[in-house]
Amino acid sequence: MPDIQDADGALQMIGRMLFSQCSELINPATNNGLDPNLVFGDPDESYTMKGIDVNMGAYMSELASLAHPVSSHIQSAEMHNQGINSLAFLSGRRTMEAVDVLSHMCAAHLFVCCQAADLRDYHERFLRSTSMSAILNENKLGLNSAHLTKLTFGLDDLTRSWWYEANKLSHVRRCSFVASKVTSHVMDLVMHGTIDFVSVKAVLDVQEKLRQNMEAWLEDPSNNPTTNESKSVDIDAVHLEGLGQGSALLFGIVRGKLGLPFHQGLREVQSSTIGHSISRIYEAIRQGVVVPVLMPCLEADGQSLSAREETPASSDASTGSVNGTGNV
Repeated sequence: MPDIQDADGALQMIGRMLFSQCSELINPATNNGLDPNLVFGDPDESYTMKGIDVNMGAYMSELASLAHPVSSHIQSAEMHNQGINSLAFLSGRRTMEAVDVLSHMCAAHLFVCCQAADLRDYHERFLRSTSMSAILNENKLGLNSAHLTKLTFGLDDLTRSWWYEANKLSHVRRCSFVASKVTSHVMDLVMHGTIDFVSVKAVLDVQEKLRQNMEAWLEDPSNNPTTNESKSVDIDAVHLEGLGQGSALLFGIVRGKLGLPFHQGLREVQSSTIGHSISRIYEAIRQGVVVPVLMPCLEADGQSLSAREETPASSDASTGSVNGTGNV
């Protein structure tokens, strides 16, 4: 029975980790610039992942209650054999329930992660396509090449930080916010003498062009995340740049094998509800569809780790070994 109780504790810790990560992804204060509730559109009109956040909290509470040790409920009976004969089965049943609850949490967390990955890719494509440096290279504001280089140095990174800073606003309002931030940045450089004086009208023209370019890109339906509503048995049928090996496999299962689309919020009628999509992922987890796909990846990582551990460390002091005095 102690081994089963250890399993309950491990399940609880895994669930707590999933709950914390899921909450951080949904919360605009901690998700590094993603939209509130991972909504695709106006956050004041749609609360896409709010229900999942509530559900994850309920799942976590249930998982914590199931992890409570049953040894505190032992009753003396049949010459004190009940603790051996009965509570082990009780603990086993509660462990099975905990596995089921954790499977629900994994399904919800996986759906949230795929939504977040699609949104991150959407924002990164947007920022690359509306580069402020490219606009300034076209409209030089009357500056020479040296001052223009000073102005554009690091400007795209600043634009990215400003865009993610305003993640609690709708996309259209974020465009105006970022454009005004760029204008303030240019004027600060002028005031500190970093670049030559430029006309206010030229700066305002660049601000308006940036805002228009951003809004035009956002309003173009061809730039929206791919819905991928056609089911495919090949997990490599969908691909998202920047994902790791394991993340790409999980993303391929959800978007490719199961054919679950990116949730568009209120922008258009959805082919399936959020609850239906999560139920599909839950069924795939319980039916053994997900884990076998990940096992080769885990085995490969384990073999590479074992190979590194078996490789003898160099005794050369230049490689960071400790010398006789104990100094590195």
